[in-house]
Amino acid sequence: MSLIAKLASRNLFQDRLRFIATIIGIVFSIVLVTIQLGLFLSFERMVSTMIDHAPADLWVTSLGTKCFEDPSLIDKKVETKALSVPGVASAVPMVVGFAEWSLPKGGVTPVFVIGSGTDGLRPWNIIDGRPDDRDKSYSVTVDRTYFSRLGISGVGDGTNIRDLRVDVAAVTNGIRSFTTTPFVFTNLERARLISARPRTRFPIFSCISSPAPISRPCARTSRRNSTRSIS
Repeated sequence: MSLIAKLASRNLFQDRLRFIATIIGIVFSIVLVTIQLGLFLSFERMVSTMIDHAPADLWVTSLGTKCFEDPSLIDKKVETKALSVPGVASAVPMVVGFAEWSLPKGGVTPVFVIGSGTDGLRPWNIIDGRPDDRDKSYSVTVDRTYFSRLGISGVGDGTNIRDLRVDVAAVTNGIRSFTTTPFVFTNLERARLISARPRTRFPIFSCISSPAPISRPCARTSRRNSTRSIS
């Protein structure tokens, strides 16, 4: 054994109490860093889950929007501007917003309503029910994680959102919100009524591109023009 290794081993084992305390501190630090990394990766996935699962290459929303859950309204005329960008095949309006879910035993709980057309953002990881029933007038899709919070047990249960009757048509697994507010998927018109949005203004447009790629100069020019019109 070299002199350096001998001195190091003597320094470590001479005071065994200090050595044990050091090992415990190192292990605790590693565990803490691992937990923080897991929380970060989980939060990152939850924050971007809607954007990751939407069939869209571009998102059009008002200037200054910082997150999916808090967009401002933009005029429907923006849809025409988005379609004028070379490579954009369609611009799908989306309605998102908070509402109050009436509990069967009394009281209300906040939910986040998401509504879009057949080409827009739709629920995934369906484990029960028929996703196509979501397009019916009174049908919604919720995640089973929030059953107890919403006071329901599965497909077929009903309640009121903003005094409008809704029935659970499908159930998902694992679509959780970063803000812990349950997501409620429904069709575009129903979401507009629930969130009291006007017909001519929408929070978000998701743009689906055609097989031809959208050039950066075209997208940048369209963005500048749209920004001028919105502001």
